[in-house]
Amino acid sequence: MQFRLIILLLCFFSTFLCIGNSQTDSLLSVSSNEKNSVRVRASSYCSIANQLIKADSLSQAIQYLNKGLELVPQGKNDSVRIFVLNEMFNFYFNTKVKDLKKSKDILEEIIAINKKNKTSYILGIAYQRLSSFYRNEGNLTEALKANGYAFELFENENDKKGIAGCYNSYGILASMQNDLNKTLRYFLKAKQIFNDLEDKDSQARLATNIGKIYFTLGYKDSADYYFNESIEIWNELGKKDLMAITKINVATTYTAEGKNQDLNKAKELLLEAQSNLLELNEKKYLTDVYTNLANVEAIENDYLKAIYYLKKSIEISEKEGFKSSLLNSYYKISDIYLEINDYKNSHEYLKKYIVLKSELDEISKAEELAKLQIQFDTKEQEKEIENLKKDKELKDLTIEKQERELFLTVLGILLVIAIATFNFFGYRNKARLNNELTSKNIVIEQKNKEILDSITYAKRLQEAILPPAKLVKEWLPKSFIFYKPKDIVSGDFYWMETLNEKIYFAAVDCTGHGVPGAMVSVVGHNAINRCVKEFGLSSPSKILDKLSSLVEESLSKGNEDVKDGMDISLCALDLKTYSVEFSGANNPLWIVRNNELIEVKGDKQPIGKYINRKPFTNHTILLQKNDSLYLFTDGFADQFGGEKGKKFKHSQFKELLISIQKEPMEVQKELISKSFENWKGSLEQLDDVCVIGFKI
Repeated sequence: MQFRLIILLLCFFSTFLCIGNSQTDSLLSVSSNEKNSVRVRASSYCSIANQLIKADSLSQAIQYLNKGLELVPQGKNDSVRIFVLNEMFNFYFNTKVKDLKKSKDILEEIIAINKKNKTSYILGIAYQRLSSFYRNEGNLTEALKANGYAFELFENENDKKGIAGCYNSYGILASMQNDLNKTLRYFLKAKQIFNDLEDKDSQARLATNIGKIYFTLGYKDSADYYFNESIEIWNELGKKDLMAITKINVATTYTAEGKNQDLNKAKELLLEAQSNLLELNEKKYLTDVYTNLANVEAIENDYLKAIYYLKKSIEISEKEGFKSSLLNSYYKISDIYLEINDYKNSHEYLKKYIVLKSELDEISKAEELAKLQIQFDTKEQEKEIENLKKDKELKDLTIEKQERELFLTVLGILLVIAIATFNFFGYRNKARLNNELTSKNIVIEQKNKEILDSITYAKRLQEAILPPAKLVKEWLPKSFIFYKPKDIVSGDFYWMETLNEKIYFAAVDCTGHGVPGAMVSVVGHNAINRCVKEFGLSSPSKILDKLSSLVEESLSKGNEDVKDGMDISLCALDLKTYSVEFSGANNPLWIVRNNELIEVKGDKQPIGKYINRKPFTNHTILLQKNDSLYLFTDGFADQFGGEKGKKFKHSQFKELLISIQKEPMEVQKELISKSFENWKGSLEQLDDVCVIGFKI
């Protein structure tokens, strides 16, 4: 036993010599001096432990962490105990020891102390870590709960950085459940906060993750935007190593299997990363560049180039001792040689792979044994301490045991009687309430179904008043209608009719959307038909004047003062004279001619009740061949979205229409639809959308 102790002491002191005698001696002197405060002594023990961790002397490190914890028993010096517990958490969670149960126990103790002391910030950090712990364990339910507690605490403290971290965690958890839209929404919220805090590092990292989600969802333009933002931030901060790593990461995304592959972009980024890393003389990540370049060439079936890049990776890895990278390269190059039927070289590299893997497996086994030994030693120490505590507790318990047994027996009988009585009445009351609740739920579900059925039927009625697509194409062959209601039924509608060899058509936006908007739209549709068919009006301005009075009359018959109405763009097209008459209530007519947009503004007044009403203006415009005309409601331009969650706006809408002029009308409709969806992203549609376009 003495001989063993001497050997252990020699090993201990030889390790100390490796980490620096002078610094360690100084810390030991501070920690053993009882005149120093508990905080200073505990901190010194933790510093010694951290030096030992760096020297990979983990068994000695945990001894000093335990010494630090012994200085601050539970209930005393809580802030110091939390400090030491935090160091112990890092030891058990981040080193080779990796004792997850111990890590969890430490976190729960930190949380218990902070709940007692109401230290919200530290408690929030602890819950964040606990959420991460559960997430790595695969327990998503508990991870969500812990993250929710952290979020609430950070919100109470108005801790923006903590809130952003929680949004990021919510995003990761959503991605683990394959809910990419929710992941994107949380990542964007986190990034907006980091933008406000001007936390460039976090902005860059989140931008990369957001880009990956957009890429997976098929929004390549949005993905490119965020990838470029991440790279630009690292460049602005002068962190060329992180910029290069991001380029490698993005290139890996571009080469992932699937329809969104972009091999040219991947190759371009990898060559840029190569240049950055050569400038920094950073060899480790250079091997990743070459293995990824090899992967791109292999996908394009250029196996000779793939072999060239893998040999460059192998050359660096062998020289620098990057064994993990070397193992990967050996396997890949063997596989490529096999692909081109070079069995000799394939076999040679496969042998190298097997030898290296065997060597790494042995190292892994040795590390596992060392880890188990540390865990055993630690548990042995804990067991000795626990046994001492039990001996003392046993003596105290023996004195009280007999008195307590009698008291507990009587109390137990009384409790059993009370619980049985309470359960009986509780069960009877609960059964009654459950029956009532079930009946109410059935009624609510039935009502909801009736309401939904009614609205769905209303949708069919509303669709019936819209001109059929076949008729639209017959009257205007080169045309499209992009119609996207926000809800089941819509406050927007489009109208078309022929009269005196002219084609009349309109885009109409009624007050509101959903059911209220749809009801106003029926009033408006009937009123327009009356203006043309019953009153025989042919001038667009005269039609709007009459339409306004009819709508006001229809909506003012009751006791309530209804201020609903509509905005409208109305045209009368004469294909014989190549002219169009236009009149508008708040909405314009846009004509794109030779890549320039001409705006014909409507009058700034609505259809319906209005105090200072004036007669509507009638505009006559001579058209030219290949002119494109557009009528629309405000739903498209008012939609929130983009990277900053702002409105699309009319200026951007104009640029979009000008940019698609070379395309046929059906393709224009698809591009407009895609632009709307890309801009909206995961945000809710704000209003009904209607865009009518046709070419002369």
